[in-house]
Amino acid sequence: MLTYWDFSPLKVLLLFGITGSIAEASINPTSLIGGFWVFVYGLMVYLPACTVPRDRGARSLRWWHYPLAVFLPFVAAVPVVPVVVLLRQWLGIELFPRT
Repeated sequence: MLTYWDFSPLKVLLLFGITGSIAEASINPTSLIGGFWVFVYGLMVYLPACTVPRDRGARSLRWWHYPLAVFLPFVAAVPVVPVVVLLRQWLGIELFPRT
């Protein structure tokens, strides 16, 4: 997304932090209390976003780029799920043993 759109590092921090918060809330809704996950996930991508050159030819942002940047990582993860399931079965990995 940073190749095509001109997100600043602070916007990357906030948007990816929101994405991580939504992902954690899908496991446990009480994870949203305090906004902790915004800084956990956001800070993981903040420094790499600072290294992206400003003159890369990225397009300016529109209002719809922000929700797209939050939910597009979930859509991109969908094709990976069958691969992970098959690999987990092939390797014999149990996520929740004895349940």
